[in-house]
Amino acid sequence: MVYLYQNKETLPTFIAKHLLPLQLFTRIHSINRYRSNTYVKREDELSASIVGSKYRKYASIIPFLKQQNFSEVAIIGGENSNNIVGILQFLNEHNLTAKPFLLKQNQHNLRGNSLWLRLLCPENEIYWIERKDWTRVNDIAYAYCNRQTHKTFVLEEGGNHESALWGAMTLAIDILRNEQQNSLNFSDIFIDSGTGITSIAMILGFAVMQEHNRNFHITMIAGNESTYRNLLQKYTSYIENTLSTTIDTSKYNITFHTPPTAKSFGAVNTTVLNEIQLIARTTGMLVDPIYSAKHFLTAKNTVTQNSPSLLIFNGSSFGLAGFQEKIEQKIK
Repeated sequence: MVYLYQNKETLPTFIAKHLLPLQLFTRIHSINRYRSNTYVKREDELSASIVGSKYRKYASIIPFLKQQNFSEVAIIGGENSNNIVGILQFLNEHNLTAKPFLLKQNQHNLRGNSLWLRLLCPENEIYWIERKDWTRVNDIAYAYCNRQTHKTFVLEEGGNHESALWGAMTLAIDILRNEQQNSLNFSDIFIDSGTGITSIAMILGFAVMQEHNRNFHITMIAGNESTYRNLLQKYTSYIENTLSTTIDTSKYNITFHTPPTAKSFGAVNTTVLNEIQLIARTTGMLVDPIYSAKHFLTAKNTVTQNSPSLLIFNGSSFGLAGFQEKIEQKIK
């Protein structure tokens, strides 16, 4: 057991003080018909309507907001963002006012997340940002907060904030639990990345618990390697300072991958749709096309190791909601 500080506190007991009382354990199972010697971690089973590991991030973001007495949260993202729909559910539940700052996309037919968004938040509460101004969205949101007389917090795109780390780090703790229960050891772990905070927190969790000798494979659905490494260094320093520990970054073994098809964020093509069908028929999982199908394709195309690998399913069948017509055309 790896302890923190001089008071013999473990990472799980430290993190528990920063979390909502939620169920943050998910199972693993084999998907050998899809990819040999591979297990999948079912983060989609954390919640019926909040996509994958985002549920873990919110588990520590919400306590932070309440402890700091914020009454309103400016949330940043796209109209079809899984993160926006997810955090809105938690903010509404905990009586925290949301002010979405969203990229204007001028879509006429509401489906999927754009529809759920309007169920959760009135249209007149949304601050629409033109594409030409999107690079300044953080400045616009912070300027709005500075004008308010009540205490308002800016939650940047993807829930990218230090408070999200503690909840997201439970993923590493949970993987160790999976390994112990199933007498397994995963040297290769595959995870997708948008803003990167979930995978970074997972890596830092392993590092703090001194669980090295892991190969982390990051499917870059959005962002780039340089931005990711900068964020990793930022949060490494934060964890070191907060826990009064030293993390040896030289022991990180991280490989970055780009999807083999539909590389642009949001792109969906026939190959992706074919993969969704194949995954459903060989594993029983219903995966979304924007993140998970591309992530599964990337992992499948990576050289199979002799030891078991773990593929983290961070998406959800909920993410299929905006793609019924394309899927219908595919299976006819």
